[in-house]
Amino acid sequence: MSKMKGLAVLTILALVLTMGGLVFAAPGSGGGGSSQVNIIATKYFDENGNGDKDQTGAIEYWMAGFEFELYEYKGTETPEYYPSDPDDWQKVGVTVTSASPNGQATFGMQPHGWHRMVELPHPGYECTNINGYLFPDGSYEYIWLTTNEVQSDIWFGNQEVEPPPPPELPEITVTKTANPTEVPETGGYVTFTITVENTGPVAVTLTSAIDTVFGALALSNFDKTYLEPSDVATYSFSEWLVGVPGIPHVNVVTVIAEDELGQSCQASDDATVNFTDDPDWHDETAWAAGLPYPGSNWATYTPYVADTYVTLYAGQYMEAGTVYFSAVDEGKVTLTITLNEGWRFAPVPDNVKIQDYAVAPTKAPVPGDFDWKVTATESPFVVEVPLNNFYGIHLDVQYCD
Repeated sequence: MSKMKGLAVLTILALVLTMGGLVFAAPGSGGGGSSQVNIIATKYFDENGNGDKDQTGAIEYWMAGFEFELYEYKGTETPEYYPSDPDDWQKVGVTVTSASPNGQATFGMQPHGWHRMVELPHPGYECTNINGYLFPDGSYEYIWLTTNEVQSDIWFGNQEVEPPPPPELPEITVTKTANPTEVPETGGYVTFTITVENTGPVAVTLTSAIDTVFGALALSNFDKTYLEPSDVATYSFSEWLVGVPGIPHVNVVTVIAEDELGQSCQASDDATVNFTDDPDWHDETAWAAGLPYPGSNWATYTPYVADTYVTLYAGQYMEAGTVYFSAVDEGKVTLTITLNEGWRFAPVPDNVKIQDYAVAPTKAPVPGDFDWKVTATESPFVVEVPLNNFYGIHLDVQYCD
């Protein structure tokens, strides 16, 4: 709590109209009968800072800009308070205090009965009166009864306080990369990777990711969407790009996140892919060396031997590269495909097709029906397959003159 700077006091003056004019009547004093009461809110600075009803200190200035609401009781029994039940009350007015006259704000003539006045939160002030009820949001209510002979003189104190610091704001950074950053003008696959880091002081949840070229990205494809401070989330996807040399492909991704208070933040980044003149590349198919498939012209399948290299043959006789077979690891074998210089994976979908066999195959292969189909973009390329006794490994490749 900051040092007290002053105390503001609210006076609710219930002015009772009588035939002889305005009369200020104390509770139980009698004195006529009026069916209505004029309710006024008055707010001023109390030099003594004690909120004392006797007002022993001098009034330094009236306080303007404080907002009040007045409610009328809808029930027939004595209301329950504090705090009150909002369903029991009907709002009848809203007013704001002014600097003159007397820092007042009037609700006009109101029927006698139970009244509920609420001072709405005001930055820099907190109501300290002990007779009413202070809500967590800083608003303050007071409930009282007026009758034909009642003048209500209710005082409220407001302690001047430093405003609370603003809430901590969320913040993220976004990085987008492309791999490769160059493809032939005739087309090629590019893998884009989006990295989101929570660089702010509070946890956030990713709420959207929009790419200017590829549209909305599924948040479920990120490895996580709830990020504590310093956490990082990633998402990768591949797209086939075709273009014109000298005109780069640029796409921007914007990620939006939100903290637990509903405060949002966003960040963007772009990735650029250039297109190159495509040299004279020739299409070929390749098989990992091994035993010939029955009924096939030159397709081959390879017996599994751990920690060995076999040659990749394209067009039956051209050495296009190698395939390395790893040792078994938890029922899996890792294949590393490395192409020789002057060779590349053909820029088509599913350019690597693999089939594993428990027993040697007995007929010609249909690579399009192989169980394991993936798209390779760069050499070397690594793929994991189940352990088995034999493998058919078929590639779509290209070589350059």
